[in-house]
Amino acid sequence: MSKIEKSPSAGACTGGFPAADESPNDESVIEWWFVQGRFSGTGLSNHSFMISLFRHNIAGKGNPPKTAFSSLLSLLDPSVPRHEAHSRIDRALLNYWSAKKADEIDACNLDHDLLTSFLKEIGEHGAPRPIEAVNDSAELSSSPLRIAWRDLQFSQNGGCFDLEFASPQSGCRHSFTLRTRGPRRTVERIGEGSGIWGGMNYFTYPDLELAGDVGGTPVRGRAWLDHQWGDTSWYLMKSSGGRLLGWDWFGINLDDGRDLLVCARRDSRTGKAVGRRAIIWHGHSARATQIDAFEIEPVRRWESEGTRIEYPVAWKIRIPSLDADLEFEPAADNQEIAVFGPSRSVWEGAGTVRGTIAGMAVRGHARGEFHGYGYIFDFQEYLDRFAGRVAGRIEEFFPKSVDEKRYVGYVGAPAWKHEIAAFNETIAAPIWDLIRRKGKCWRPAFVMMMLEAMGKPIGPYELLLCVATELTHTGALIIDDIEDRSVMRRGDASIHLRYGLDVAINAANAAYFMPSLIIDSHKHLTDGQKLRLHEIMMKHFVRAHFGQGLDIYWSANATPAALEAWLADSLMPKILQMYAYKTGSAVAGITECAAVIAGASPEVTEAATAFSRSFGVAFQIIDDVHNFSESPKWRKSCGEDIAEGKVTYVICAAMRRLGHADRTRLMNILCSREGRKDPSMIAEGTDLVRRSGALDTCKKEALAMFHDAWDIFSGRVPSSEPKILLHCLCCKMVELAYEV
Repeated sequence: MSKIEKSPSAGACTGGFPAADESPNDESVIEWWFVQGRFSGTGLSNHSFMISLFRHNIAGKGNPPKTAFSSLLSLLDPSVPRHEAHSRIDRALLNYWSAKKADEIDACNLDHDLLTSFLKEIGEHGAPRPIEAVNDSAELSSSPLRIAWRDLQFSQNGGCFDLEFASPQSGCRHSFTLRTRGPRRTVERIGEGSGIWGGMNYFTYPDLELAGDVGGTPVRGRAWLDHQWGDTSWYLMKSSGGRLLGWDWFGINLDDGRDLLVCARRDSRTGKAVGRRAIIWHGHSARATQIDAFEIEPVRRWESEGTRIEYPVAWKIRIPSLDADLEFEPAADNQEIAVFGPSRSVWEGAGTVRGTIAGMAVRGHARGEFHGYGYIFDFQEYLDRFAGRVAGRIEEFFPKSVDEKRYVGYVGAPAWKHEIAAFNETIAAPIWDLIRRKGKCWRPAFVMMMLEAMGKPIGPYELLLCVATELTHTGALIIDDIEDRSVMRRGDASIHLRYGLDVAINAANAAYFMPSLIIDSHKHLTDGQKLRLHEIMMKHFVRAHFGQGLDIYWSANATPAALEAWLADSLMPKILQMYAYKTGSAVAGITECAAVIAGASPEVTEAATAFSRSFGVAFQIIDDVHNFSESPKWRKSCGEDIAEGKVTYVICAAMRRLGHADRTRLMNILCSREGRKDPSMIAEGTDLVRRSGALDTCKKEALAMFHDAWDIFSGRVPSSEPKILLHCLCCKMVELAYEV
């Protein structure tokens, strides 16, 4: 990190309009210099760029300023289109965030657990990719302004600004001189926390002449420069409980020489507007018109494949006082840039505007900045969006009603004649009956985050992962309800009671095997990968059934004498092994499949699979613990495991901790088929388990198992946003153990 120094005077650039001093204001909490524009040259047509240099005061209130830096860079060749983006932070900023706790971050309304996962990850493994964290910081001087940070340089020279940077992908050098064509414009300079911009000083040069070269090729064009500094009220409304703000900003250069700035700030969670401002500058004269009454409306949205953030990218802008109707269309939909911190990413890109002002046709170049769409305020709401996505992907492969063409795709052309109605009635109907009841769908989310954490984009594998996880899980639930003689599942009658035992068993078995059809026909998998995926699925199917067999055996043969003998013969570690097969196999299996798809190393595969298995076991133990909870968050009946005579890890732990008389009583209740029908005996058994202290002990053991396995896995894969999301998901599942 560098302190602000005065640099020696430099010769002023010839020509250009006199520029104000854009030197840093080191007392402000946040400051940035934003330069965007477009350039053309021989073989380089209509390229666009954006550079943002941020200065962060990380000293805290009442302390001398302490500066850290970050930067964003964007390049777009719309003819391909090819978008290059780069996000950089210095070590001081990373350390500043790493030292924080979730409760210390301005009391904002983000999901607390996700924020905790983010801080844990950056503290232990650094900035999430693709963000680059560097040990050195920018060199910053003032009067005149000069910023130099590795391959990025920005300086002021009289009425000109010099900018140099390198392409993130090719390293091609870009060197520009930006010459002022008009005066510095005051957008707003107001008091602390007041006005449309919050406590923000905002000045701009909306029309700069650009000249320079790109890799030795001369180029010319136009640019726009903003300089802003202020406090946290730009992005955080503390007056309403620390609510994070977003904004939709447009910088427009019309072909007729007018320049237009349009900005609307909003509550990022609710979307409610908190203020808006538009300003139109009439050429290079001092004349400007300020407008607060206008409408902006998104007309098309784009979802990022990498972050799954949905941005409005095409807009209508209506300004009644100007009789203006404009449409913004992006030059490319994918102009997303990763941002360090809870905002995750921003859409920041070039485009065009067309429309009319006062009945006259207008057009021009524009840039849009759409910020605040990536915040996650409630992680469960984030997961709920997966549920609809997963159901859609399942229906893509397995419709609610199958026609002849789809049927042939499953089983091949008939030697005689197919009966499609029978399939729809006995397989599709019962399976979709259960899917419609909307479980949490955390398994598909888990495996997609795991695959991305291993460095492989979901892209062509999403259908396979959704179907392979959720369809097989649906089959397993149907079979579990049959074996457990359950009457309810997800708030409605169990499938075997509604459709009959024969139909339920057959539909469940079909659900197990149908995902194999996707593997066989998948065009992005090699033959070797297909074979390995089949081997993994069969291995874990076998293990799951072996685990279920143990569960059935212990419950069916439990007597007080047998329990005493089993406990003396390592029953509790055997139960953990049963959980590893019955519950852990499904999660470990999909993780092992993800490792095959990602081409992960043996070390990563082993650590990821071991973590997933431990996560599954820990999840089951916490599920056992919550079986004795009376919380309304728990959707099963309190003491249900005792009522069903289940030999669970928690119940066995309680038996070990109880005195002889209480232990014998709990065993007698658990092993009495008739006694377990009596609610008073169930309540007595539940009370014995609670009084034993086993619930707290088992919960701590499960959490330690989960966290230890995570730490090993986490050390094998680089820091990334999917890894942070995966950690948060698993923490939520282990700590809350949702019934699905």
